Amino acid sequence: VSLAFIVANWMPARWFAPMISLAEMLGILGVTLVEYHLGDYLDIVRWRDYFMGLSYASFGLALVTVLILRDRPASSQQGPSLTVADLWSQLVAIVRNKVLWINGIYSGVIFAILTGFVAGDGPTLLMTMDHLSRTDVARIHSYVMAGMVIGCVVVAYITHHEQYLSFAMKITPLVAAIA
Repeated sequence: VSLAFIVANWMPARWFAPMISLAEMLGILGVTLVEYHLGDYLDIVRWRDYFMGLSYASFGLALVTVLILRDRPASSQQGPSLTVADLWSQLVAIVRNKVLWINGIYSGVIFAILTGFVAGDGPTLLMTMDHLSRTDVARIHSYVMAGMVIGCVVVAYITHHEQYLSFAMKITPLVAAIA
């Protein structure tokens, strides 16, 4: 949410979707690279030490973000504020759009399945197999996440070209249903 706020204030409106897709791609790429080596690392370090290091790194990143990043460029002025009536009319338009409903439901279900597999039942299920080590399980999940990285690039390209956007909004639920 904070990234969306920063992108909306720093970038032109036409770059909003590509920049969010790029940021998501970089985040998922980072998760993929870390997860690929996580099994090896956890064989060396205890879980408690790992999460303590992760919490220190998160605190440091939050501190750097608060101290260095500005909400908007120094040269920009405060934009016009939206009224409650504006927000309500936009919400009603979104709720009435059938393509958004279908796309949202299918992509939400698919993303929930993907997240549930990678972060939930997948590791437990795969660890019960005798021939897979913790490292193998982490690498299998990193390969699944690598597919999302490629998807983010495709989404960034499609959303930046308006002539493809309508087609993408109609084909995404079909692709999600097949997957």
